[in-house]
Amino acid sequence: MIEIWKDIIGYEGLYQVSSLGRIKSLKNRQGNVQLLKIRIMKNGYCEVGLFKNKKYKYFLVHRLVAIAFVPNPNNYPEINHKDENPQNNCADNLEWCSRQYNINYGHRNEKVSEKARHRKTLGNHTNHPRGSKNHNSKPVEQYDIEGNYLNRFDCVADAERYLGIKPYTSHIGGVCNGHLNQSCGYKWKWE
Repeated sequence: MIEIWKDIIGYEGLYQVSSLGRIKSLKNRQGNVQLLKIRIMKNGYCEVGLFKNKKYKYFLVHRLVAIAFVPNPNNYPEINHKDENPQNNCADNLEWCSRQYNINYGHRNEKVSEKARHRKTLGNHTNHPRGSKNHNSKPVEQYDIEGNYLNRFDCVADAERYLGIKPYTSHIGGVCNGHLNQSCGYKWKWE
């Protein structure tokens, strides 16, 4: 897909969004064009802060892309990621939809049921040992983006500690389960 840039509505002349899900500032403090850092939230979705009139306002990246590039003739309120990866914000991966369609799309219901079963089995995670001391932990292997083996950890928590990442925020398990392509700049697999 060829990358196309369009002004962000309400921020014309200040920021643009691309059809590949990137955001750029047309004038940073030095007067240069600059790609913005996109923050991955705990729920896996991407957001970006835009500055105007001495205030930052935060936006979901997929919403900015859809508004700019995806037609919405039925005036649907929500946006669905076709591949179920909330970090893939390319225009061709997004579609406007109803709330009901979005809720029932793909494997979402299976994932919610699996999480509920897991929570019921483990109870509140703060009452259970974290890391390799937890009997439910699985070893995980770390690979670079090209697929070269780098390291092995007894569990996701050990990998997070090694990388200096806040617990439960890395999405390493999501990569191992095939829901995401990479996390923290690496590919991951269950051993």
